[in-house]
Amino acid sequence: MRLTDATVLRGLWLLLALTSPFFGVEFLRYNNEALRIHLAIPTVVHFAIVTTLFLGVLMRGGRFKRPEVLARKWGRLLFVLVTAFLVWHVIGLARAFDFAYAGREVIKLGLGFLTFLTVAGFFPRDEQFLERFWQLAIWGAAGLLGYLIYLHGFVFMSPQLAGTDRLGREGANQLTGQVVVVMPYAIAWLWGARHKVAVAVPLLVITAAWIYAGSRAAWIAVLISLVVMAFELRKRLGWRGVVSLALAIVVIGGASLWALDKFMPTEHLDFVSRAQYIYDPESVPELQTYEDRSERIVRALECCAVTSPLIGVGLTNTQAFSGLPHNEYVSILGDLGLVGLVLFALILYAIFRCSWLGWAPSDGAAVWWVASGTHAVFAAVVIFFLTIDKFYTVQTFWVFAGLALVTREIERRGVRPPSRRRWLRVTGRVRIPPLAQGAGVVGD
Repeated sequence: MRLTDATVLRGLWLLLALTSPFFGVEFLRYNNEALRIHLAIPTVVHFAIVTTLFLGVLMRGGRFKRPEVLARKWGRLLFVLVTAFLVWHVIGLARAFDFAYAGREVIKLGLGFLTFLTVAGFFPRDEQFLERFWQLAIWGAAGLLGYLIYLHGFVFMSPQLAGTDRLGREGANQLTGQVVVVMPYAIAWLWGARHKVAVAVPLLVITAAWIYAGSRAAWIAVLISLVVMAFELRKRLGWRGVVSLALAIVVIGGASLWALDKFMPTEHLDFVSRAQYIYDPESVPELQTYEDRSERIVRALECCAVTSPLIGVGLTNTQAFSGLPHNEYVSILGDLGLVGLVLFALILYAIFRCSWLGWAPSDGAAVWWVASGTHAVFAAVVIFFLTIDKFYTVQTFWVFAGLALVTREIERRGVRPPSRRRWLRVTGRVRIPPLAQGAGVVGD
């Protein structure tokens, strides 16, 4: 039995899935402001996985075997790019005004990179286990988000769902980022599951949190991800299946709105005014306008272009000079210059090449609903980066990146997943025998 298939490790991976939503909630972490330590529960689980792996390797000869996904051309390039990006952050740290704050960002990125390597290298290459991981992550997110809805809606009477125990929006970005990552998977699972009513329960809670958070960026990102998912499902199931799924999503969204309207005073909820801004911005002047966001971006760009366009002004210094631009790409450009932005863009492209390009949904690939969710989440995250700062340093993104590579590696094997076989039996379609091991492999 391989080390990655050990029962203890599999249990820790599933515990990581169940606790992964805690990445997005600041007040449920160990926070030490004096030492600038903010430790999330899943980070502790990740350390346990790394420790167990290290001890296991020592007992089996002391050698790490390079994983297949990182041995391929784009996998190797991705490793080099992320390493260079981390080193460039360290160089940017040397020019930071707030050394402690910038140092924390470097540590967060380093932990994210370690998480990515751990997932990409040692996550079990088992399609059933991969499905179970995301199923637990979805249920874990539904449980935590349900608790936060109760806490903010009924205890604090807060106008929005946030990632903090106070009434402000502090910490909301990481929470909405977690919703952006998990919600497309929940929607894809709704179609891939046999018992759809049971799967609709966590999706209902996640959808309510998505609305209640009042993040226009999260709304837009998820909607774009659904467009991507619709085109992929059309190739596999036809437009009838896409329309059926769309109707189910509309019903779940309507039910979430009804629940929020029924149990909370909607005239005080943040999402109402934010939705109203879309078609009548003058009626809600208290909200930050798109013009304000544009001015922030322009100020950050001017700061970078005038001061240091190639290498940037130093890690986190853009925020000190011009305020947060609320745009990940502009923030990286200001802090780390064109060099940092090009490295980040190449990282995103390498993840795309490792997890998406060449995939055909009709080729009998494994874990098809997980793959569809992965592609949708990738599109959502790329859009989400346009309206958020410092989300790329959060471990949520790097867990997703690692699992995106693992999903593609499983797809290369051409093994049909149980969910696909169940769907064929339920619909009565002719079942095609599983492909031979290694068939359907697409080269780099």
